[in-house]
Amino acid sequence: MKKHLPYTEDDWQVNYAAGVKLTCPDCGWRDPDQSLLNHYNVYSLPRADGSIRRYRMCKKCGFGQEADGSPAYRCWHSHHRCVLPGPPPDGECFHCDSRLQTGPDGTVEHLCGKYLRPTEPGYTCQTCGNFYDRDSEVSWPAEGSG
Repeated sequence: MKKHLPYTEDDWQVNYAAGVKLTCPDCGWRDPDQSLLNHYNVYSLPRADGSIRRYRMCKKCGFGQEADGSPAYRCWHSHHRCVLPGPPPDGECFHCDSRLQTGPDGTVEHLCGKYLRPTEPGYTCQTCGNFYDRDSEVSWPAEGSG
């Protein structure tokens, strides 16, 4: 991956406050203005210790960078067929936000994915309860800088 400038909390705040579609600094992807999708954006998640993880990520090439000044990295994308005995829990998947619907055979099935940092070995899907590791990894739709 090419070298990227450090990304800080201040940078994250500016990007978040802008409220516009951003361009990935690695692959150059920018969602069309009329698109509801956000393949490259800034994100925040609560950590177990109560602090907030802030980062930016591209769901086209896997570019990721924490808002703490650390180097950028390439995420890995896990993808699996999520099958549950119906009815669907809470109506949507925890990981991919897909609307879950019961099929004619009484099961709920959809394609599900998660984006993980290179140091993460895998995850347990909170919808189907199965653990997925690098065996579930799929290629990125866009090529990054390496």
